[in-house]
Amino acid sequence: MSEKIFFVEDDESIFELINATLSVAGFETKGFREPLSFLEHIKNEQPDLIILDLMLPHLDGYEVLKKITCQPIIREIPVIILSAKSAELDKVKGLDLGASDYITKPFGVLEFLSRVRVNLRKGRRQLFDTECLEFGNLKINNLDFSFYVDSKKVDLTVMEFEIIRFLMEMANTVITRAQFLSVIWGYTEEVESRALDMHINKLRNKIKEHTDQVHIETVRGVGYILKMR
Repeated sequence: MSEKIFFVEDDESIFELINATLSVAGFETKGFREPLSFLEHIKNEQPDLIILDLMLPHLDGYEVLKKITCQPIIREIPVIILSAKSAELDKVKGLDLGASDYITKPFGVLEFLSRVRVNLRKGRRQLFDTECLEFGNLKINNLDFSFYVDSKKVDLTVMEFEIIRFLMEMANTVITRAQFLSVIWGYTEEVESRALDMHINKLRNKIKEHTDQVHIETVRGVGYILKMR
């Protein structure tokens, strides 16, 4: 069964490009030209991945993202923002609101498909070799993608979960930025470097709300390490 992707795009030429690209790649697609119909439809049918433009009629993409991430059933679906807005502040805002990835227009079809597949892998509900993983007072459950600090459940986005799992698997070992980009994003260039920093900072803040016993430490010029204090 092919994976299902919903996308919201009001530009006709880009709409057709996205639809054709995903369809040829074997995905089941459903496109929406305005966000209100998308939000109504997603209440009854959930995809494996959402691709979201920012500049939309009636409701901008940021507001759509807020509505998605406040609904428990929907907020765990990976969201890729696909936008002509290329400023760092726009990217930071999108990632901060819970997007898994941010691709700027114009985009290359091959890179676009690569990042779609990476985000689908991160959102796919699959069984892992180890059901639970613990480090200090942190715990993750791979079966339901839940994360706990001092036995208290902490809500994470898809990418935040993938990052903390990688850190816990490699606890007390420095993980380079290149390793993060390759393992988490499946990408080898530094274009996602800022996205990594944003997700790390959000993870730190969420952990600090419940404990000061563990810390994601920055190794300047290299990467990050998860350590006990």
